[in-house]
Amino acid sequence: MPDLRLRPATAADHPRLTDVWRAAVEATHDFLSPDDVAGYAARMAPEFLPQLDVTVAEADGRIVGFSGRSGSRIEMVFVDPAEHGGGVGTLLLDRALAECGVLELDVNEQNPAAVRFYLARGFTQTGRSPVDSDGRPFPLLHLRKEGVPVSRGDLRLADGRTLAWSSCGPADGQPVLFVAGAGSGRSMTFGRDLLAAEGVRLVTADRPGMGGSTPHAERTLQSTAEDLRQLVESQGGRMPVVANSQGAPFGLALALTGVVERLVLASPADEVAHPPVLDQLPEQQRAVVEQVAADRDGVTAFLSTLGPEGMESMVLGGSDEEDLAAFRAPAFLAEYRAALREGFANSGAGYIADTLLAMSPWQLALDEMPCDVEILVGARDLHHSPDQAETLASRIRGARRRVVPDAGGALLWTHSDEVLSAALGR
Repeated sequence: MPDLRLRPATAADHPRLTDVWRAAVEATHDFLSPDDVAGYAARMAPEFLPQLDVTVAEADGRIVGFSGRSGSRIEMVFVDPAEHGGGVGTLLLDRALAECGVLELDVNEQNPAAVRFYLARGFTQTGRSPVDSDGRPFPLLHLRKEGVPVSRGDLRLADGRTLAWSSCGPADGQPVLFVAGAGSGRSMTFGRDLLAAEGVRLVTADRPGMGGSTPHAERTLQSTAEDLRQLVESQGGRMPVVANSQGAPFGLALALTGVVERLVLASPADEVAHPPVLDQLPEQQRAVVEQVAADRDGVTAFLSTLGPEGMESMVLGGSDEEDLAAFRAPAFLAEYRAALREGFANSGAGYIADTLLAMSPWQLALDEMPCDVEILVGARDLHHSPDQAETLASRIRGARRRVVPDAGGALLWTHSDEVLSAALGR
């Protein structure tokens, strides 16, 4: 699958966008005459494109599709015919829907493939016009789709700093705090297609130093938990929490503050500095953990070179084919890359602080955990914990551990229904 990326269009893209438009129209709009196609093509760059918010999709640096939007109305989505079926159109629609919350568009009734495409992606028909916008006899179907409502905000913390947060799902849904993994900011979510049916409003945050959140000069697991505690209180108080991967120690620290109704650790990173766990690590990984204690500045310098692209390559490079199928899905990649840009903002300071804390002794009273804890680990997941969190579970008072047979490191996204059910106590 090509490496798909989205970005805003520039005027310099207009010739290529016109070429993509023409190729797509000639392949799908057989009801238009050659003169019709030529006439519309001549109007693309000077008339149509400048009026729209245009997003282009690139595959390995080459434009393969684009969308044009005016507010919540999609005026055009066109993909190079050579890329049809590759997820480009879906990726463009998902981005627009995430930005707007609701989309409306018209599709030519005489283009049945496009009609099927939109209906298969959850659009519903709201009306029909016998002519197009120019009054020509090309009937239009009026379609609409409502997405997962998204809201964003900034919480002023007690010490004057800011914690940037986001939520998605029904406004009146049960709030569930999601503590994302390494280098991931508030754009990272899971189970978005399930939130409405489950009645869940998923809340995420940029940890201190990430995205829009102010850094904390002397950050600890406990200080980060205090920031998240204030967020929980601002969102209605005590709630379930889901923590993934490197988010696990922050989720555990938050639970110890008493505001967590139920904690789910999905593919949790282990406390690698805990001696019984350290002894199980491969030699190279054990050396890195020991270096954190011996040469913190050196590890910091190394982590500062990683960046969002390096993190993406590391995660995907260490995944098996089953996990890659989830991680390479265009919608996931678009969201993950947005979250990584947030996570590595401020020259990666927030990510570096996260990683140093996660790889140092946690110093958490896990045997005093005041809430139920469920740990979900994929049977194929050999990266987050050397013993698939068996030692970790034994250290947390009352924790239940379940190994999911058909899951790997991408469990949070391949088994989102199970994670949400656990968070809701079902």
